[in-house]
Amino acid sequence: MTRIQKRRGTAAEWTAANPVLAEGEDGYESDTGRTKIGNGEDQWGDLEYVGGLGVPTDYLTDNSGDYMVNDVVRYTDPAPTPTVDATGLYACITDHTAGSPKDYPARWKLVSAGSAWGVGAVSLLRESRETIAVGVGGDFATINEALQAASRYASDYTFDALRLTRPRVEIKLLSGFVMAEQVFVVGQDLGFVSVTSEDAEVTIDRAALTGAYGGLAQNWREGVFPAFTAMRGGCLPLINALFSMNTAGDGYGTVGVYLFDNARGTIGRHAGVKNAGWRGLYVDGADCYARYSIWDGAGYCDGIEGVKAGLRASNGARVMFRDASAKNCWDGARISLAWANLAYADFSGAGSLDVSAPGNGVVADGSVIIGAANNCDNARGYGVQLRYGTVYSNEGGTGDGQGLSAQGCGLGAAILDEGSTLIANNSVLSATGDAVYVLGNSRAVLNDSTISSTAGNGVAVYEGSDVSCVDSTVSAPTAGEWGAKVFASRLNGVRLNATGGAGGVQLNDGAELIQDSVRTLQKPTLVSALINQLNDINGKLMLAFNAVTNAVNGVRFTNAITGATPKIAAYGTDTNVSLDIAPQGSGSVAVRDGNNAQVASFAGVASAVNRATVTNAATGGAVTIGATGSDGTVALNLTTKGGAPVKVNNVDVATKLSATASLDFGSVTAQSYEDKTITVTGAVSGDAIALGVPTAAITAGVAFTAWVSAADTVTVRAHNYAGTGSADIASGTFKATAVR
Repeated sequence: MTRIQKRRGTAAEWTAANPVLAEGEDGYESDTGRTKIGNGEDQWGDLEYVGGLGVPTDYLTDNSGDYMVNDVVRYTDPAPTPTVDATGLYACITDHTAGSPKDYPARWKLVSAGSAWGVGAVSLLRESRETIAVGVGGDFATINEALQAASRYASDYTFDALRLTRPRVEIKLLSGFVMAEQVFVVGQDLGFVSVTSEDAEVTIDRAALTGAYGGLAQNWREGVFPAFTAMRGGCLPLINALFSMNTAGDGYGTVGVYLFDNARGTIGRHAGVKNAGWRGLYVDGADCYARYSIWDGAGYCDGIEGVKAGLRASNGARVMFRDASAKNCWDGARISLAWANLAYADFSGAGSLDVSAPGNGVVADGSVIIGAANNCDNARGYGVQLRYGTVYSNEGGTGDGQGLSAQGCGLGAAILDEGSTLIANNSVLSATGDAVYVLGNSRAVLNDSTISSTAGNGVAVYEGSDVSCVDSTVSAPTAGEWGAKVFASRLNGVRLNATGGAGGVQLNDGAELIQDSVRTLQKPTLVSALINQLNDINGKLMLAFNAVTNAVNGVRFTNAITGATPKIAAYGTDTNVSLDIAPQGSGSVAVRDGNNAQVASFAGVASAVNRATVTNAATGGAVTIGATGSDGTVALNLTTKGGAPVKVNNVDVATKLSATASLDFGSVTAQSYEDKTITVTGAVSGDAIALGVPTAAITAGVAFTAWVSAADTVTVRAHNYAGTGSADIASGTFKATAVR
């Protein structure tokens, strides 16, 4: 018969020997009933008990004995006090060396009331709600001590959806607490623990961040010196407090939260780490949920080398950074070979705290970025810099189409290189240099956007790239710069409003401009092309073509050799084809000379039915200027300005001004006269007046005369020359004609 025995001994014997158990080797405490399993590295005293909870050997009735964390005892108080139940099962939740539940009730947890032991004691402890205070007057002095105690409360799995809403173990940082330590979570899941604070911000003593991943010296070139770290599949506690690093010690390599090697972490709303010396949040091959978190002011340690940023994500990391803040950092975000949701995140003011900082809002290499309404304003470098095939989009995913804001940037609002893609419709982009710079076969979609530069080009497109600025405004007021400058690339400028000191759009090296869904090529050859509209270089209407069904006639433009005249002519299959030139509305048609002065203008009136015609003549004939129209008779009116005469062959042509009026002179006595007036508009003093007298007014002995007595006024006089008797003159219509 084979007997297998575990290594065993009393607790005191194990403590005295303190051996290193082989990996998987059991060690049994014969007096406590507890077991440890070796890992081949740690001594007995550093190993955890299997299951955490031991089996008590007797009842406690006094204050004797030392207790480890998670020691479970049955305590009976013969004289119950208000702080302890008379009988119950208690678990030690903090590490101390003496005292019963009666003496240290804050350090013990009642896990089962009554007199019987049971397996439920373990589950009850793991399911309990606890708040552990850290700081002066609290349960512990450090976060690490609190986490050690909290780790005993990891919940067992149970199929109970209601448990999803139950609070976790809370580590509360008391007012005035200063974090002067580092938290390293290696392979453990502390996701059921949350870290909160009483103060609005908790100071991190940067000088205490001396432990680096890999045990390297404190130098960012060699190691990372985080405040909170999870690695090797570990999960950080929920960070539900806002921390702020001071400037003590060396800032090189100091990080607020560092997740790597398949670790996980969750940052609560308005929580995070401000003013980290090197990086605020660093996610390397790990996952992090950090929506609404805060990482402002990161990266301003001494020196300019390295990637210093509010957010750093790399090597397959996945980061939810929506609605988060990384303002006034060295770089707002640096994303490399990772996925990040940056929608509504604020990266404004990059580099604003150090004039030597290049200050980029977002830099992404070979990554996928979900972005909507990102704020990258006032970056000293670039608002957005995309490289190595990065795709940044504010459409689809969790983006909602709201644009990118990168206003007041230094080097540029956006730069794309090496096959990257930027989809940021409805954006506002402005910079001192080229506002948008696209090269290396990259693509940018910036429709419905406003883009401007104060000292560069609005949009510069190079090296086979493609940019869409449909319904956008692009401007570059500086002399010598263009609204859009395109080299060997394509610009979709449908309804684009482009202006610049040098011009709207410049096309070079076979560049292509698309307007109104029709491609316009530099130096094109168009044969039998279908065209309905031609726009100018600024995308504005130049020439429109209106088609009619089954048309057979058109307009022909013919150039000319030296000494000849270009022609615009009607042509078609009809024998006779007229050519109409018509203004719009009440506009006129003008003919100008070589100095752009009008030679003649043609204007119209509303509802016109009559018109003038000019007819040429054969040999010996006369050229005719005539009137025609739908009226039976049509007058031809030649007018001058200011009453000047009409001339024919430089000789004045008499002009006539006529008017009529009903005049009644009544009875005129012998040897006297009577005056009446007729208004003749345009008549002036000195004009000859021809007077028409109605037949009824002709009276024996009476003579009628007329003259211009005042401007626009003709006086008519009836004079009775008879020796005796009055002349009774009948009333009638008189006509006065002024001849000039």
